[in-house]
Amino acid sequence: MNIVYLVFGNQLAIHQQANFSILTLLANGGDSFGNIIVITDAPDYYENIQSDKLIVELINDETLTRWKGKHNYIFRAKIKALDFVINKYPSQSLLYLDSDTFVVNSLNTIQKQLSENYYLLHVNEGRLFESRKNTQKSIWKSIKNKTFSSIKIKPNLCMWNAGIIGIPAQNNEAYIKLILALSDKIYETNIKKKLVEQLSFSIVLQQQEQFIECEKEIGHYWGNKEEWNAKISSFLLSNHLKNRTFKQEIAAISSFKLQALPVVVKKSNTAKRLKQLIDKIF
Repeated sequence: MNIVYLVFGNQLAIHQQANFSILTLLANGGDSFGNIIVITDAPDYYENIQSDKLIVELINDETLTRWKGKHNYIFRAKIKALDFVINKYPSQSLLYLDSDTFVVNSLNTIQKQLSENYYLLHVNEGRLFESRKNTQKSIWKSIKNKTFSSIKIKPNLCMWNAGIIGIPAQNNEAYIKLILALSDKIYETNIKKKLVEQLSFSIVLQQQEQFIECEKEIGHYWGNKEEWNAKISSFLLSNHLKNRTFKQEIAAISSFKLQALPVVVKKSNTAKRLKQLIDKIF
């Protein structure tokens, strides 16, 4: 089982997240399964990680541009990154983690599930046609009863969180190419572009007979990044100031209390609009 991260760009917070996620992975024996592959345009940020299983794959702007495709869709690069790993390691199952994730338990169960040809996504966000959220309702209106890449959209379609993705070795290349083709087709509809990649993984993987969620072993703080980023930054700075060895950094994860900090915090629309306005002004 290869564990894969895609981290690119000049936002330091994203690289901090990935470093922290890898620390939590190693703290839970993550290097006993297979390679830890970081695909990045900033390899310097990963030189401190001392693991024989770490493989840093350098990508340049040209590759990223090609991966984003003709529409310059940033999340298409995520699908292409998995395609890259699958082609390089065709006989290995794959576990992809977004940078804003953390490992709380051993991945033994996930490795066993992948070896038994189970497909994994993080959590079920609900059936689209039942959703009361405007974005999901808009998505459903755009795709219901349509066919993309020979896949008919059915009423029971659920949107799944794709911050964690598990793909077994069997037929992995065929499925990732199908997800890519589906993404390219759906992108050309009028749905919210940011969610095209997530929707494509949801459509293809939940069709598989053996498909389950993987929420117990891995957390995903997509809904509370501001608080997590602040705490991670403080943690990493503390490691530096205390001159901890890498092994001591891994041991210090136990003091972080990973499950005490909420992964999702609801904020009012007024607060969101005010923050967007302030960010725009400054």
